[in-house]
Amino acid sequence: MPHLTLPDGARLAYEMLGSEHFSRNSLPIVFVGGASNVGRDFEPLAISLARVRPVLLYDIRGIGHSTMTGEEYTVDLLARDLLALLKHVGWKKLAICGFSMGGTIAQSLIFLPFHATAPESLPFVVTHVVFASSLCSVITDQNYGLRVRPVRRPKENTRPERNVSKAAFRSAFDPRWMEDPRNEARLNYWIQTSTIGRFDLGNHYHKLSRDTRFLVIHGSLDAILPPSCSEEILQRIPWARKVEVGAYPGAVPTLEFGHNCFDYFDIQIWHDVIEMFLVVLPKL
Repeated sequence: MPHLTLPDGARLAYEMLGSEHFSRNSLPIVFVGGASNVGRDFEPLAISLARVRPVLLYDIRGIGHSTMTGEEYTVDLLARDLLALLKHVGWKKLAICGFSMGGTIAQSLIFLPFHATAPESLPFVVTHVVFASSLCSVITDQNYGLRVRPVRRPKENTRPERNVSKAAFRSAFDPRWMEDPRNEARLNYWIQTSTIGRFDLGNHYHKLSRDTRFLVIHGSLDAILPPSCSEEILQRIPWARKVEVGAYPGAVPTLEFGHNCFDYFDIQIWHDVIEMFLVVLPKL
């Protein structure tokens, strides 16, 4: 896979599908995954969409073929990584599909021009955004979320701090896995990323252009993020719309699906949901 080397030395692995459609002026789309997704998790849908438009898949830093550095792992950092990647590919107009925490990264990206201390202009226009099983604020309901207790990222990799950090993850991994030196790098990743669930996107929603279209997808059976997370997105972006339910192209047959929404139903259903959103004008 091609890589982009970031200013801090981290490397982002990415893959471009459907590049032959650039000459047709088809709107390209990038898939942004969560803290436990590799880009190729979206391949079934991406390959289908790549029949008609360019599709960009990538591994966020520290995941899959992408590397990470000692930078504090935050949503803001991941949004700036995405900005660097999109600058690199050179798209001038694009759509984003943000899954789970990837939707939060997408929000952070489009808010970068309004950042209080380090604003960044976007050299492209984001015309469409899909939020799939996503959120816009920290989960407070203890019945949801990954069953890993958040911990403070250690400033130095000292043994006492390391032991405290490891203790927080013992409910997620068995003791043999925890002590196996072959898993050291992966455990370091989980320790560093444990802070990603604590973020503040600010109140910039009213600054967004009404020309930017938003689609919200969330299953009623999601056990990771409650459906109320997407209801909050709909409240903050009043012109966003929820995926329709029905037996016609662009709709899903039911909202009874879990967190990994794109693993439910025939892939053609999701293809049509995305395509209809990107190419059909909204009803007035």
